[in-house]
Amino acid sequence: MFYNKKPKIEYHESIESCPIRAYQKFNSYMIMGNETGDSLQDVYKRIDTLTAYINKNDANNTQKELNNLKMCLHHISIEYTPFGLANAAMVKSINGLECTDTTEEGLSKTLDLLSANGMTYEQIREKNDELKKKSSFSLKRILKRFSRLRI
Repeated sequence: MFYNKKPKIEYHESIESCPIRAYQKFNSYMIMGNETGDSLQDVYKRIDTLTAYINKNDANNTQKELNNLKMCLHHISIEYTPFGLANAAMVKSINGLECTDTTEEGLSKTLDLLSANGMTYEQIREKNDELKKKSSFSLKRILKRFSRLRI
């Protein structure tokens, strides 16, 4: 690993302009992150939603939301961040080092490099939002539709 005060992180221009595997990984991890979450803030949201379903006596959605909460807690416990992996999929290079390995292990290594060079969770989420906005199709609309579905 290398450490720079001002890393040069180059991203693909847009979701559609990256290699197909990176495109697929970005979409897959964004859907996973939006559906289950990966942070304490997501846990609090899940608990609020779960409480609302319980108060409505909505057993079906209560069970689905409970499953999503368990998955979110699992992500946190194993230090798994779908949003971070989605971001890593869109990285073209870090300090000139090409990032082409889109396996989960390869994306984890890219995420480690981003972290080692000072990238924060907030910056990752902001960059993901920026990439979604650049998309020619409305990924945000698709993700909102998926987030309304309960597994």
